[in-house]
Amino acid sequence: RHVAAVIMVAIVVGTFSSWAAVLTCYYQYGAATAKVNDWRTYMGKVPWTTMKDWLDNPVRPNLARMEGVGVGMLVTVFLIFMRSRFVWWPFHPIGYAVSGTFTMAWLWCATFVGWLLKALIIRYGGMGSYRRYLPFFIGLILGDYITGSVWAIYGSITGIHTYRCFPI
Repeated sequence: RHVAAVIMVAIVVGTFSSWAAVLTCYYQYGAATAKVNDWRTYMGKVPWTTMKDWLDNPVRPNLARMEGVGVGMLVTVFLIFMRSRFVWWPFHPIGYAVSGTFTMAWLWCATFVGWLLKALIIRYGGMGSYRRYLPFFIGLILGDYITGSVWAIYGSITGIHTYRCFPI
């Protein structure tokens, strides 16, 4: 319970501090200038332009798209069922959902290496080894993001472009 409370506090603090940081950048440099990445301002407009397009140019329901959504839902339910019933089932529903996103072009190698190491550790060392090595791998992830955070703070203070832990 204590970990859940700490996570909730971190979510609230992180949300408000990132919101304040982004707004500060926008007001200092201008949200629609070459000094600021335009991805956020563009993505902020997408839902509204999409809705405007729907209202201005109504179209009939696309049955092929609805069938695709239904098939995707069935595949996800199947993966959830198999994952919850069989320990040996290797496929996770989150992997299916994330596989089609743009981030997989950046994260596929790290995801593959993590999966391979986990599979080898479980196969040759068992669950005891997996539990023994888990803090090490969590430390690798936290180390990368903490290092990225420290460099981002240093870069913000000095105005120097520094290490980025996520390639965006």
